[in-house]
Formats: sequence, structure tokens, C-alpha cells
Amino acid sequence: MGTLLSRATPGSHIMLARLVLAVSTTELRSRLRTLAEGPDTVVSDLNSKDWLQHIGRIDCDLVVVDSDSLAIPVNDVVLALKQTATTPELLMVSSHADAEERAELLTAGCLAVLPSELPDAPFRAVLATLIERRRDAVQLQHEPDHTFGDFLSSSPSMLKFLQIARKLSRSNSTAMILGETGVGKERLARAIHAQSPRADAPFIVINCGAVPEALMETELFGHERGAFTGAFRARRGLFELAHRGTVFLDEIGEMPLHLQVKLLRVIQERSIQRIGSEDLLPIDVRILAATNRDLLLEMAEQRFRSDLFYRLSVITLVVPPLRERIEDVELLANTYFEQFRSQMPTAAKSLSAAAMRTLQAYSWPGNIRELINVIERSVLLAEGVEITPEDFPEPVTAAAQPAAPAAVVRQFDESLAGLDDSWLKRPLAESRHAWNMAHEREYLTRMLQETKGQISATAKRAGIDPRSLYAKMKAQGLRKEEFR
Repeated sequence: MGTLLSRATPGSHIMLARLVLAVSTTELRSRLRTLAEGPDTVVSDLNSKDWLQHIGRIDCDLVVVDSDSLAIPVNDVVLALKQTATTPELLMVSSHADAEERAELLTAGCLAVLPSELPDAPFRAVLATLIERRRDAVQLQHEPDHTFGDFLSSSPSMLKFLQIARKLSRSNSTAMILGETGVGKERLARAIHAQSPRADAPFIVINCGAVPEALMETELFGHERGAFTGAFRARRGLFELAHRGTVFLDEIGEMPLHLQVKLLRVIQERSIQRIGSEDLLPIDVRILAATNRDLLLEMAEQRFRSDLFYRLSVITLVVPPLRERIEDVELLANTYFEQFRSQMPTAAKSLSAAAMRTLQAYSWPGNIRELINVIERSVLLAEGVEITPEDFPEPVTAAAQPAAPAAVVRQFDESLAGLDDSWLKRPLAESRHAWNMAHEREYLTRMLQETKGQISATAKRAGIDPRSLYAKMKAQGLRKEEFR
């Protein structure tokens, strides 16, 4: 058990295939194993006399039998294989089949009939071709390709970030993608995969926070038949399905500690072990992980392993939140407006200037995902030819405050007069952002002190919804417990 088969061409779609040998002689079995040696297909043996009774226990793609191993007509064998979970193909090896018998076997459903006296070189080539044909037939479900062009931005910080991400895509390094909810972590991972040498291979996603803990191990690593109650057949895990491709572990901070240990072993040994199996299965996958949690805090509180963190974060990408590149709001809003306008009936033909100012005044705690939802909603509900602030939900319009009274403006001007020359050495956008963040931190600190850390009361006084307040506090490193 465990010998590997391969035929790989650079850039081709490689699926880890499983080959089962059910042949009657030790000599033929040994020869087939030698011909099938390589890194892309696992080869297993079954007893040639009763192999059909046990084939359902093995998750496989191709079954190789000789004529002496067939106790029932080939038609019945093919029908039995089609009733198994993975519907493997049947390959016949025969020492005496003439042209007419080969035609009958092929008509019955055999993938091919090979003479056992065929020399090694052509036998190996035919075997590799048949396995490649099987791989082509078993297509995984791919979502549309993503590229870095999906990340529309004129922000210097975002453009610099994308430059680093493009460099990462050309490597095979494990990477950690950090960022708030809605910034596009999975979309970025898809773009990295799509621009990588693994682009033609599978991109497999698992949300570690959405899969029940009891099911996560079998989802990741698969299981053998009978490994636990209800395991009526063998099953491939996501790492196995992603062979030669990319596994994206979203919300990695939610992964239970005992599975973190197993994931660390996968990264170190480049192999997996199905539940209920004693065999190690070599795999070739790239791992990208993402989270919106503070993993440094998680490690300090012993909820995330530090050794796994450093294995995953060979490269760390922190996706900038939308509030830190507010200059991108207009470009993104217009782009998604045109997209939704073309997809649904609407009278709206543009976003008004007032609507755009309202969007730019909002802090976007849900980031681009929230912006997309707001634009889609406004296009759907708009009754006029222009989108106006009235078409936006209340949390967005609440952020667009009326002009400040003259006394407040004078007070703000006096505070600005005390700025030192270092502010003039920064670009306007950077200077404005730094000032706004400093003002926001002081404002929230004073407000939370007065309300003794009560979120609902603070949000009401600040004129924002509690979700936005939480997002701002997180960005500023403020915790409600500090004010009680």
C-alpha cells in the first residue's frame, strides 16, 4: 500500500488519483507497481478473487484487473463499479484476448484492454494517458477566476500592498492574510492562486468557523470506510482533493487546538493521514490562511499555537480596511453601481454628488462587502434617476453630519494652529487620516469615560450604530472593560 503513480506536465490540472490492482499473479502485480511509480497516484491492492466485494471500501479512480480475476461477466463488473461512490474506470490486462474479445470488453464498458506482453515503455505511457483521461473526467467545481485587477484602487497604500501580493503569487510560500471582515481576504487568496503556477489545479476553501468541530477533521483529511459510525465508504479530504493546488483555510483562528497540531504536521511533513488509516499519503499543496482575529492575543491566551502561527505566516499580508483608503470609495461605488444597474431593472442612472459625499463620510466597518451591499440596495430601491442619500440605510446617512456651527469651526481652527511643521512633511491624505484617527481616538475615549464603557449609550450619543462603534474601538485599540 502507498506506492505512487505519476505523469505530470508543468501547469497541468493534477488530481491525486487512486489506482487499485486486482490481479491474480504476484509477478504482474509487481510489474504494475513498478510501472505505476510516481508522485500523483496512490496504488492499492485487493485480493483478486473477492476484490469486487470490497471495492466499495476504497475511494478509487481506476481498477486494473486481469482476465483470471473476473468471476462474473464484464458487464456486471462495470455496472457494480458504477454503483460505488466514485464510479472508478475498469482497465483489463489480458494475455490471450484477440481483436474480437477486446472489442467485446470495450463494448461492455472497459476503459481499455492491454496485452500483458506489452513492453514496459509503451505500457507505462498508456497507463499514464488513461490516468490523465480519468483526471480530465473528474472536474472539480471551480468558481470564476479572480485577478488582482478585481482590487480597484487609487490609494498608494493599497497599490503598494497589491505589489507585494503579486510577488507572493509567483512563489510557493505559505501565507497568512489578515484583515477585518469584508476586506476581501478570500478574493485576494483566489487572485494569488489564479496568478500562481498552480492556477490550473484546484483551489479548495474551508471556513474553519463554519464547519462543526466534529466534522472538521474528516473534511480536511478524509476517512476510511468503517473509521467511525456512519462511515459507510471511504472519503477524500480537502487536502487530498487539492493536490498540486491551493488550500485556503478561512477563519483559521477558529480551528480547535487538537486540529492545529495535525495541520502543523501536514505543513512539516507534506503528508496527510485519513481517519482510520495507518498510511501516510504524500500531498503537494500550497496553504493560504486568513483570519480577522488578533492571533497574537489568541496565542497569549493559549487559544492558538505559536508554532503553527509562525509556520503559516512565512509571508503576512494585512489588507487595508476601506476607511484607511477613503479615496477609493468613489471608484468602487461607481463600479458596483454600473454593475448592479446592468443586472436589475432600475430608473437610476447615476450617483448624486450628495450620495457620494455621504458614502465618503461613512467609516465602513463592514468594508467593501458592506459597500457592495449598500450600492445593491440603493439600485434596487431607487425611484429617481439619481441615487440620493435617502436611498441609503440609516447607519450610512447618520455619518454625514451637517456643517458644524461657526463656534465649533473656530475652536477646531485654534487647535490646528498648534500643529508643528512635521504635519506639513506628510502627504495631505496621510496627514488628514492621521489627524482624523487621533481626533477619533480622543473623542471615543472621552465618550466611553462618561458612559463608563456602555456601548449602547456611547453609540447613541455619538450618533452611530453599536456595530460601527465596535469597529472603531477595535481600530483604535480601545476595550470597553478599560472604562468600567
